Amino acid sequence: MPQAVLLLAVSCAAVLAAGVSGQPVSPAAERTNCPAKCGDVEIHYPFGIGPGCSMDADFEVTCNETTSPPSLQLGNILIANITLETAQMVVYTFLTYSCRVPGSNNTIYAQTQSMELSVSSTTFLVSPSDNVFTSVGCNSLAQLVGHSGTDYHTGCITTGHGCCEASIMPGLFLVNVSWSDWAEESDYHVPGNLCQYAFVATKGWSYLAGRTGKLLDFQGSFPIMGT
Repeated sequence: MPQAVLLLAVSCAAVLAAGVSGQPVSPAAERTNCPAKCGDVEIHYPFGIGPGCSMDADFEVTCNETTSPPSLQLGNILIANITLETAQMVVYTFLTYSCRVPGSNNTIYAQTQSMELSVSSTTFLVSPSDNVFTSVGCNSLAQLVGHSGTDYHTGCITTGHGCCEASIMPGLFLVNVSWSDWAEESDYHVPGNLCQYAFVATKGWSYLAGRTGKLLDFQGSFPIMGT
């Protein structure tokens, strides 16, 4: 199965914004033994690899050199880009999907578990203005559970449209995306209606491109933003 990949932009909170607003940069940023790049991703203070290179533990990243090219990670989250000027970084995550055997309402041939993004710190938040919660598929009920100090629930139903979107509240640092079956048995006999998807992605991403009823090939990736 092709790997489904999302680009997720998660912005840094006030401590990162302060680091790019004219305040002095820590001497750690000038240390020659602090790597300035991992693969294609440039590393700027307050982020850093190794002891003394980052502002604190929340900004300490690692470089996985077993991949080609090497990949920059924050915990188990893969980082695609860091932009200090906008206090944002782009990370990869996965969508969730389920596909059924043609003509069957209960035989699943491919599915994922629910997608979860958790940075375990309020230093990084998912942007409500740049991202949108999306479901693709006929008569699917998609659900998003988030946490911002209190639990947050939202969702949308794709009845009659083949897709739906729901906005995201501010302050989320944990996002879990899943879906529930809302379709009747007859829906699975309709050509091109074998799969359903749920994900968080940047507004305007063309999620219907290439939809064929089979697994969508998301290896080209798409972005999600944060505040």
